[in-house]
Amino acid sequence: MIFLETARLGISEITITDITEVIEIENNPLVKEYICLSSYDDYLIMLSDPNIKVLGLYEGEDARVIGFVIVDETERSLVKIKRMALIEQSQGYGFEAMQEILNYYFASQANKIWLEVYNDNYKAIKLYEKIGMIKDKLALQTYKIECDCPSIIVYSIENNYPN
Repeated sequence: MIFLETARLGISEITITDITEVIEIENNPLVKEYICLSSYDDYLIMLSDPNIKVLGLYEGEDARVIGFVIVDETERSLVKIKRMALIEQSQGYGFEAMQEILNYYFASQANKIWLEVYNDNYKAIKLYEKIGMIKDKLALQTYKIECDCPSIIVYSIENNYPN
């Protein structure tokens, strides 16, 4: 079980009771045009897969869910962030969460972390570049891209931690 903390967030694996809130976040107008939507059953499958981690981003004393990150750990050294969604945007939560998640995976197993982003998702691109991710020119040859649309950009970051 993953549990991480930042100054303002708790980050931990969601449970079945959180799925409805996660789906509500996906359907939020600030979010839904930039991600692929999943059903309740899709989340049940993800929660039962030991290689997929659905991490809730919890804020405040009431630990309300303000976002989530889906991580694919199938290839331990090449971790994929499949999806990130936040309803509290432009407040630094995404930066905080991504830094903590990258630190966790780099300290434990990953040599490289990568993700796909729509080329018109400017806020996300700005965030990924701010945390040190770069456009990956070898993406089509290296990764299993799940979307064949031309509007996808792949970003990646390599581990700078001594293992």
